[in-house]
Amino acid sequence: MRNLVTRRRVGFTLIELLVVIAIIAVLISLLLPAVQAAREAARRAQCTNNLKQMGLAMHTYLDSNQCFPPGNLYTVNDGAVYSRTGSSLRSNYAGWAVSILPYMEQTPLYNAYNTQLHNWNVANSTVYQTKLSTQICPSDIGGGAPVPSFGIGGVATPYTNIATGSYKGVAGRYAHTYAGTVITSDLFWDYGSFVELLGLEPASRGVLTATGVGGAGTTTISNVIDGTSNTMLIGEYATDEAAGGITARAMWAGSWGYMSLGSAGASQGVRGIPSYAKCLNYIAANRCRRAFASFHPGVMNFAMADGHVRAIKVYADATVYRNLATVNGAEIISADSY
Repeated sequence: MRNLVTRRRVGFTLIELLVVIAIIAVLISLLLPAVQAAREAARRAQCTNNLKQMGLAMHTYLDSNQCFPPGNLYTVNDGAVYSRTGSSLRSNYAGWAVSILPYMEQTPLYNAYNTQLHNWNVANSTVYQTKLSTQICPSDIGGGAPVPSFGIGGVATPYTNIATGSYKGVAGRYAHTYAGTVITSDLFWDYGSFVELLGLEPASRGVLTATGVGGAGTTTISNVIDGTSNTMLIGEYATDEAAGGITARAMWAGSWGYMSLGSAGASQGVRGIPSYAKCLNYIAANRCRRAFASFHPGVMNFAMADGHVRAIKVYADATVYRNLATVNGAEIISADSY
């Protein structure tokens, strides 16, 4: 009689296979947040490094020129190009980011810029159309994407295909004093006609402002009465879209108004929201175009005036936040308050 040998089954049943798949799915779901957090940590580290490089470049410029670079440089000697009413205020020259290019290993790019011509002149397009990696935070959605056109001073397209970035210089906090009178309107130290006409209160001034008009000059170390470690110099500015037909992104080489400068305001809605459209739900457009924000959870990175980089909490006290933006407010700021 032939012996029958029972063969052992090889493989998995369907139930066993489903259990294994379920276990793998659980493990992946547990691992994915850690991977995302690690990637964001790397992006934030690169962003911090960008600001550190700019802070060091600022101090190298300071050593060479005994002052920080102008935030925006204007002149009143351009005849019809300049109007004291602001209607054709196009007399803007090199700003802070262009000024520090030689100190960021970008001498060839700086040499392509003609400082005797207006910032928007087509001869300077080689510079303002160049995408710089050090001006882009890896967490910034769409950072570096060019703006097709940007109009100023009643001219629709003096700038074309201007490169964007993720950072703006700190011009100060909102000013609310006109010729010694308190007003409700928002005034900004980045805008030439405000500085020229309105006599903004000195206590609201930051390190990087509009200069060359209204008697406003560049900032020296001795001007930073509040201390360089307690004064913001450059901060993150990020948004996920443009709205209203006017770009809301930072334009690193631009030197008109809010193109490369921001300001600190009191309302929670003016900071920490990396969306221009959402910001408009809380405050006016001029504030949103100057509101510092980032895609880092809960914080925004700032290079301070002494060169170190500090993460400022999005929900830091509004008064403390505004005080950090000025150079001579004489405020007392606790290190654990922001």
